[in-house]
Amino acid sequence: MIRILANILLATAPALASAETLGSDLFELELPTGWALEAHSVEPPASDEVFELLYKRGEAAATISTMLISHPDREALANAYLDIRLQAEEEVNAEFGETVTYEEAFENKGYGHQIEYFGSDSSGRLFRYWGFIRDTKLINIYIETYDMPEESLETLFRELLSGLSF
Repeated sequence: MIRILANILLATAPALASAETLGSDLFELELPTGWALEAHSVEPPASDEVFELLYKRGEAAATISTMLISHPDREALANAYLDIRLQAEEEVNAEFGETVTYEEAFENKGYGHQIEYFGSDSSGRLFRYWGFIRDTKLINIYIETYDMPEESLETLFRELLSGLSF
């Protein structure tokens, strides 16, 4: 029995040790099981970063982006940024003749401002966004799916966030 357990541990140890971690000067993210980094298809400005991820066989996709910022009023910046993001969602969906519904949240954490929203459109796409603004940086995580129910997307999103540090 001990030999069987030892063989199982030896067989799974490389997989456990090889968990992929994304990182930069602005954040570190340990990817949960099932996520893989895709090649960059978006070329960000020099001071920004964009990482694109796929979950399993395309069941969901995520984009993580960072920006260096400088603004004296973090709360005003966070409110304006939320408005810009929601306006962009509506514009993109209008281009494709889709209607979008969403709920939003805004929270001052004391050490930064957190922005969140989630929603769906009439094509069946579900999406979830989380952003955090600190004194000198902004991090965005956006995840979407056409194949998962809302509860599964939310679970997947929370698992992805759990590996984040900055």
